[in-house]
Amino acid sequence: MVRQQVHAVAAGYEDLNDHDALHHDEVVQTACEQDESLAGSSTLWMENRTSSPRWWTNQYRVALAALAYTLLETMRRTVLRGTALARAQCRALRLRLLKLGAVVTRNTHTVAVRLSSTCPDQAVFRLLVHRLTAG
Repeated sequence: MVRQQVHAVAAGYEDLNDHDALHHDEVVQTACEQDESLAGSSTLWMENRTSSPRWWTNQYRVALAALAYTLLETMRRTVLRGTALARAQCRALRLRLLKLGAVVTRNTHTVAVRLSSTCPDQAVFRLLVHRLTAG
């Protein structure tokens, strides 16, 4: 569940309500290395309440944000080096590489992401996928 929340925050989905749709998302499931539906907002709410008076709950939210930032920063610094997005801010990475409209198909061995032919960053997206999946 922590991995799911970190990936969601990294993609800009900070509200727990977003998980009701994201828990069926095949890309998020793949990122979390799961083959089935992930936790919904009612399950995650028990771990991550907004504006809680409890110190630990708020610290947990800060830790999720820090982990999500570290994930994006590492991707930018290592996987995207030498590309037009190598110096992009996290917000730009989200909009240009993570929040894309695509057709996703998944089976037991592969995940296929079909981007629109008009997607402006499809070459960078392909390079990102290649570098992430290369041994």
